[in-house]
Amino acid sequence: MPALPTPVRRRQPLNSRYIVWIFATLSLCASAYALWVSTYSFEALRGIALASIPPGYADRFTPGLYAKIILALRLLAFVLAVLAAVLVRYAEPVLRALKIGFEDLTAPWSELGRGLASLRRDPLHMAALAAILLWAIWLRCAFLHEPVRKDEAASFLYYASRPVFVGLAYYTANNHLLSTLLMHISTSAFGVSEWAMRLPTLIAGVLLVPATYVVVRLPQGKNAALLATALVSASSPLIEFSFNARGYSLGALFLLIMAGMIEFARTKGTPRACIS
Repeated sequence: MPALPTPVRRRQPLNSRYIVWIFATLSLCASAYALWVSTYSFEALRGIALASIPPGYADRFTPGLYAKIILALRLLAFVLAVLAAVLVRYAEPVLRALKIGFEDLTAPWSELGRGLASLRRDPLHMAALAAILLWAIWLRCAFLHEPVRKDEAASFLYYASRPVFVGLAYYTANNHLLSTLLMHISTSAFGVSEWAMRLPTLIAGVLLVPATYVVVRLPQGKNAALLATALVSASSPLIEFSFNARGYSLGALFLLIMAGMIEFARTKGTPRACIS
């Protein structure tokens, strides 16, 4: 009697619970690191902070700033530890919530993909949109090497040039935290220059133009969307915000995205998209 073939064992997909455990472990490690850094003495933390900025600003690392950094680090450590505990204790509900949230977030992108596919049937409209986008990019890049202004220099010297845990802990009305973080990453990767400082702002300013088209097209149609895109592309304040290393263009972009999500949720009957 011939031997029966050995059944092929299929590799089981990675259990989604493992993903939760991975994120919980990373969160716990980050919590431990933040707690460890919060034990640094004033002089040790001051030496780390001042190592990355030009001379003449040593007096800005005061005991008051040190106390704010330590408090922020310990609060961050507590939040991350609680997050790790929640992920482990409530793994299944967290996975279900993440799955629903992911579906809500991908629904607008699917709608966007269908809308962009429809542009192929109108080559003249697509050519006009492409011309507007190229014009917007040129207008914004043309001013990228303008001399650095006082507010940009202050944002870099006081916040973005310092270690992340220093720049993000020292919150004031002039410290736009996300802009500070992105400027720190950009200048660390590409060196300190006008264009590296302004790169995150420039990208946000450029993305604001196609985002306008997408958000306006959903309720008003393609012609109104094209007109709105043209107006935004040539708007003097929005062009200026695109080469000003501050958080204004980022704020405008996120506000527009939120408006688009709300409109999508209203028209498509998916209210959870507003929360997402």
